[in-house]
Amino acid sequence: MSKHRIDLRRVRDHLDEAPPPGRVFLVDRLWPRGVRKEALHFDDWAKDAAPSSDLRRWFHADPERWPRFQRRYRAELEDNPEALRPLREAMAEGPVTLLYAAHDTDRNHAMVLRDYLLETAGETGESGKTGEQGNGKQEQGKGRGDKGAERSGAAKKGPEKKSGDNKSADRRSADRKSSAK
Repeated sequence: MSKHRIDLRRVRDHLDEAPPPGRVFLVDRLWPRGVRKEALHFDDWAKDAAPSSDLRRWFHADPERWPRFQRRYRAELEDNPEALRPLREAMAEGPVTLLYAAHDTDRNHAMVLRDYLLETAGETGESGKTGEQGNGKQEQGKGRGDKGAERSGAAKKGPEKKSGDNKSADRRSADRKSSAK
C-alpha cells in the first residue's frame, strides 16, 4: 500500500496540540490573523502553493462557489508545479501536515491541495493516501515558524502539460469568463 500521508490541521487547533510527526507546512498566502509567529510551529511556509489572492477573494467561503473554486485552484496548481516541490519532497520523506487558517473545515483550499498532491503523486513517481490527523511529537527541530523559517520561494514556471490536456485549459478559460460577471 501507500507510504504517504497528508494530514490537515486548522492553525488555531494546532496552537494547542503537540506538534505532529513529520513535516509541517503553513499553506495560506496570508499570515493567520491574531497568531504570533513564535506561537506557530512549522517547517516551511508554502505561500506559493496557496490559492492566488484573486481566487481567494472570489471564493471567500461561498459554498455555492465551492465546485468552481476547486477547479480553478487545481488549474493554478497545474500551472505552478514548482510551488509544490517542497511538499512533494516532504511527502517522499514521511508524513506531512498542512496548516490552514480557514474556519470552514469542510470546504477549504487545504483539502483541495491535499487531494491534488495525492492524486498527482504518481505522475512524479510517488503515491499517496489521505491520512487522519496525526498525533505525536515532532521529530525535526523545535520552535520553527519564527523569522528564520524558510519560505518555499518557488519560482513560477509554465505548466507541466500532459497530452490531451486541452480540456482543462478550456474549463479554466470558461471559469475565468464566468467569474468576470
